[in-house]
Amino acid sequence: MVKSSTSAMPILFNCPHCQKPYRIKSELAGRKLKCRECQQAIHIPKPIKNQELEELNSSPEPPRRLPPRRSPAPVLISKSSSNDRVRGSSIPKGKNHLALIVSLIVGTLVMSPFICCGLFSSLSAPSRTPITARTTPKSPSKTTRKTSSRVSIEKDIPYLKRRAELETSLKYEQPSPQEYEAFTTPVGVEKVHYESNGLQLQAWVDRRGVKTEKSPTIVYFHGGFAIGETSITEACAPFRNAGYVVMCPTVRGENGNAGNFELFLGEVDDAAAACRWIAKQNYVDSDRIYTFGHSVGGGISALLSLQEDVPVVCTGSSGGLYPVSTFYEWINIVPFRMKNYDELELRSLIGNVKWMQTPHIAYIGTTDFGFHSTIRKANNEKKGEFSLIVEKVRGDHFTSFTPSAQKYIHYIESLPKSE
Repeated sequence: MVKSSTSAMPILFNCPHCQKPYRIKSELAGRKLKCRECQQAIHIPKPIKNQELEELNSSPEPPRRLPPRRSPAPVLISKSSSNDRVRGSSIPKGKNHLALIVSLIVGTLVMSPFICCGLFSSLSAPSRTPITARTTPKSPSKTTRKTSSRVSIEKDIPYLKRRAELETSLKYEQPSPQEYEAFTTPVGVEKVHYESNGLQLQAWVDRRGVKTEKSPTIVYFHGGFAIGETSITEACAPFRNAGYVVMCPTVRGENGNAGNFELFLGEVDDAAAACRWIAKQNYVDSDRIYTFGHSVGGGISALLSLQEDVPVVCTGSSGGLYPVSTFYEWINIVPFRMKNYDELELRSLIGNVKWMQTPHIAYIGTTDFGFHSTIRKANNEKKGEFSLIVEKVRGDHFTSFTPSAQKYIHYIESLPKSE
């Protein structure tokens, strides 16, 4: 039986400055503490009670926007803190199996990346026919559209058919929940625009590392819900240094773009459109286009593997293999009505692996514990299929990113080249 009070439940939240995850006793709600990672003062939020979740899900008021961060994109941490090393270390010898299980459960709660990247984060030819029916924004708040029956329960119905029959029911028509900070395009990088379902969206193309007239290309999807300069300068460095053209697109509702925040639905259409746009550029080897993303961007990259007619060889992600349960962790920012389970199921690769169109390789940090149950689900689901590869990489949700990107480069370089 679910308890109606949260008095005994811990408060899970992230530092709004550096995104370090915390698990604090509920009786400390409202107090201040100094972040152990960045030394900034932060307020401990109040816990959300179970009855409040339903109110959030049905409230006509739009959710508050997340505060801006100095670096909206994932901050790449060059070395682990002492706390990270403790969390990543093995359990001392002499502990029995019960202690092992308890330690893993506690670690899962502490390091859950779902809260890290959403709730408190300050944080490619498009189909010949659009896969989903969608309308442009026309009302300020409640949007009620006819939704499909729960056809997605029928697992024999292909993913793309189920997706085509869904008209999303948005609670709010508004942009991304994360505010953004304008930045100057780095020297040597070109700012461009691409079109997706009638929307003009921003992207940045970095050709500083190219070595050939027509170069292999990575379409990189940033973490969080807004792009920052660090996505272009730091996150993409491994791909740029390896000689790839790198495209960093934004999607609908981000960084001043038109369109509504849909959370892993229309944004995936935009990602496909970005891939199609870059494939037409004369400096790109159209037979060697790949995608990669971190965190939320990894989730978008993973969902691209379910789309058809996207001109990419392979998709990849770091900390982005999200299950349906993620949306319950992100209740404060979920823009759609969760009572229709189709809305959840069509936004996750897990549960739809059999319908993959393009291979995907998902890297998960060894101490990114929130994804470890997802690994088991994915391995159980693929049942010998090789369209989805899941590999653990040393590190947490952030420190595993750079080694994951390097492993992905090595992986795609090993793929056979087309004649």
